[in-house]
Amino acid sequence: GEEVIPAEPGRDVFGEFFPEGVNRLDKELERVSVGELIGRVRRRERVGGLDFGALTGKDAERAADALSKWFAAKREGWCTETQARDILAFLGFQVSEVVPILGNRGRWMKLEANPLNSREHCPIPFYGSGANGGYRVLCVWERPNEEALLQDVGDTARVPVIVFHFGRLTEHRRRHLARLCREQRKTVLVLDDILLVYLCSVPGVRLGALFRCGLPFTYAEAYVTSSGPVPPEMFYGRRWALESIHDPYGSCFIYGGRQLGKTALLCEAQ
Repeated sequence: GEEVIPAEPGRDVFGEFFPEGVNRLDKELERVSVGELIGRVRRRERVGGLDFGALTGKDAERAADALSKWFAAKREGWCTETQARDILAFLGFQVSEVVPILGNRGRWMKLEANPLNSREHCPIPFYGSGANGGYRVLCVWERPNEEALLQDVGDTARVPVIVFHFGRLTEHRRRHLARLCREQRKTVLVLDDILLVYLCSVPGVRLGALFRCGLPFTYAEAYVTSSGPVPPEMFYGRRWALESIHDPYGSCFIYGGRQLGKTALLCEAQ
């Protein structure tokens, strides 16, 4: 029978998604109609090896609604601000506003959302604390190749870009995108049909799964060499040192050479 991917919290989402999950979903979406796909999600049935049975009825309804809006925008060749807002909210962004960028209505939009400051939501600062809730959303329909896609995206050094790719990125195309991003040092998060369907199987907040399945196919420089505080996503370990600082009955003396993390430790404790 069909291999079933369990849908429980704490699962290895990237290990499920790539490459086997991408290949199975690509074949499934080639075979089923949009109406059948949405109906199966709403009924919490299996799709491309994914088990939607762990979703609550409310979660399944929200997932089906997000897919309906996505495929409506794909069919019409136009994504409204309301559709984009609802899709982004479904993914887990706490959206303040989605507005078209002047002269690019239906293609480029500005997203303002509550800032992400937790590594559980986003593992790198560029889309997390460094973004401070500000993003650009680019919608593409004509299934451009990866070179054309990155040309459309343009400069990604200042504002993080999320691409709504209304099509399917195969395993080969994802690997090609990853190689090009690293060669050109461009950072972009691409959401396509396959990734959205996969995320529909994830209960609760889907932001962590979105970034963990999308960011491996782009370039990101997560580390900084300047002194001082580090982004919250990049502070790891040092639990014993933190406990020593917090202990009201203890004492500690922090010492070390330059840029070994003394200020970062104290800021984290604060």
